[in-house]
Amino acid sequence: MEEWRRRELLIAGVGLILTSSCGGQRRVREEAPAEEPPPAEPASVPPTDPGVREPAAAGEAAPPEEAPLPPVSILERVLPRSSWTSMPVDPGRARPMKGIRRITIHHEGSGHVRTATDYASNAALIERIRAYHVEARGWADLGYHFVIDPAGRIWEGRPLAWQGAHVRDFNAHNLGVVLLGNFDRQQPSLQQLIVLPQLVQALRRQYAVPLGSLRSHQEWTPTACPGKNMQPRFEQMRSAGQFT
Repeated sequence: MEEWRRRELLIAGVGLILTSSCGGQRRVREEAPAEEPPPAEPASVPPTDPGVREPAAAGEAAPPEEAPLPPVSILERVLPRSSWTSMPVDPGRARPMKGIRRITIHHEGSGHVRTATDYASNAALIERIRAYHVEARGWADLGYHFVIDPAGRIWEGRPLAWQGAHVRDFNAHNLGVVLLGNFDRQQPSLQQLIVLPQLVQALRRQYAVPLGSLRSHQEWTPTACPGKNMQPRFEQMRSAGQFT
């Protein structure tokens, strides 16, 4: 009996030894390393329109608005007298203007049709007219205060400090505007028809000339000036209020 008990105890001890040396420890499999998340896509930023200002941030003062440029007056476009002549007015033959109360419209009225639109040709023509007025007629200078060429340029003629020589017996306080061309033989150019009312309107406002004192040459004294192709247009412009 004791022999049998001893044999059972021996068998149990061997089993314990075998269990501890053959895989009794649980093998733990390592976790795969976690994959790094892909980099985030950059936020989409809409392109900035260079003509649109970004709104000011909270608490930040908004940039000042750019002031619009003032409109250019037609009188600022007048080409100075020095652009076509270096000759002065003869003060011994001129009379002071002493204020402007009237405006008169003329055509050049020579025997030539005027169609040149380039700067040099018109500058030379105005100088030839001045020389004719001085040398052939004995006047102090070019007879008119402003000249409009076929291209619509406005040239300074006789300075406004001096009376013109453009309407016999009515030169006192009378500002003379001439359009280059003979409007008995040709039509005024579109550019002349556009610029004339702009110039006259500005001059009327500048010198407070009443509309009733704006006339063509033939409305002051018997003459064909400003020509059969210009007089009806002038009357139409005036009645339509283009000079006001």
